Amino acid sequence: MGSNDAAALAAMALTKDEFEQIVWPTLPVSRPEVGMPIEYVWQDTFRKSRAFLQQTLSEYGGQRFALVRVEFRGPTTEHEGYTVSRETELVVRDERGAERRIRLFGSIIRQEGRSKVYSYILD
Repeated sequence: MGSNDAAALAAMALTKDEFEQIVWPTLPVSRPEVGMPIEYVWQDTFRKSRAFLQQTLSEYGGQRFALVRVEFRGPTTEHEGYTVSRETELVVRDERGAERRIRLFGSIIRQEGRSKVYSYILD
């Protein structure tokens, strides 16, 4: 992490278009009989995720880490066309060379060989 932490971390997250095209069709609340508008679900998730991102930046912003590996402490859920892995833990090396475990975000979505932050909410 460096001087432009907020922009870099925000760019790693699932976008509204990706949510709408990939995730929304698989959610039970997307069924017409439920009557839940996508805009409400997206805004609620986005707002909560960004609040957690701000907490993460308060704690870790400006620090430099080298990624050693990514581990998942929570369940991984297979959906049609994508996978979500929860309780993401990053094993990093800090500026002193010490290995640490940190949680910068909650879950990762993987689709067709690429990964993005699904949510900054620490689940």
